[in-house]
Amino acid sequence: MRTFYTCASIAAATILSVGAMAQNLIVNPGFETATLGVPTGTPLPFYPATLDGWGAVNTDGEFILGPAQAHNGNGFMSMLENGGQNPGTSWLGASASGGYDRGYQEVDVLANTTYLLSYWYRAGDGSRYGYGAGSTLVQVEEVLPTFLSLASAQNVATSTWQQGSITFTTGAATTRIIVLFSALGSGSTDTWYDDVDLHGGQGEGVAEHGLSAQWSFDAAAASLSVKPLSMDPAQQMEIFTAAGARTTAPVARHADSWAVDLSGLSNGVYIAVLRGSEGYAAHKVMLAR
Repeated sequence: MRTFYTCASIAAATILSVGAMAQNLIVNPGFETATLGVPTGTPLPFYPATLDGWGAVNTDGEFILGPAQAHNGNGFMSMLENGGQNPGTSWLGASASGGYDRGYQEVDVLANTTYLLSYWYRAGDGSRYGYGAGSTLVQVEEVLPTFLSLASAQNVATSTWQQGSITFTTGAATTRIIVLFSALGSGSTDTWYDDVDLHGGQGEGVAEHGLSAQWSFDAAAASLSVKPLSMDPAQQMEIFTAAGARTTAPVARHADSWAVDLSGLSNGVYIAVLRGSEGYAAHKVMLAR
């Protein structure tokens, strides 16, 4: 079953910047900034136990400065596990235990709302203490008003970057969550994470610049309907990914509206952009299965 949620959009000065309209709720998602500075002296210099937006449950966990190894940019997060000591259980505010790393970030959220958490992961390359490949363990838990497990996912990590995702729905009273990342396996493993993305929210808005339209989604037909206040021959409809790449989603023009078939797109955030002689209007949607 496919569900769409419209999210608040940020007005852009130009269509070229539509990627910036998709607001990521994660701070420092690519592990690029560390206010305390980056220590040196190891083969892969690591960030402090806490850097901008991120922390570690066990006061451990390495935030690596390694442009050649990162998925994008300069930084990524390396989670180590010693001898298979990660039990794979929920955290739920429990006291820290040794033997494995667990990085985290807390995020304010809306109650009764579906979110999509995506992230890039891969196995370490053996440069960190010779640790081998394992699996990911990504967990989402409610922090306020109480500790509660919401979702988790495991993926086998290989030597190439891959993308994983989790869809979860907050409870009736949820106001804050924590996302946790660790390594999981039977031996001493190293799992890397980068470019973490969290999107969601309930129907708030459209970015308009001179062109007004009504936007609606037909769940049965899995299509986005866009009805401008006026049609003109110059109008064009395009669908972009959150990163600004144009998709091949089928678009049909009718006498007074546009229809977009989004059924072939994978989970994620997309920006529908309607352009014409009057200007443009852009609408952000999130697809979560």
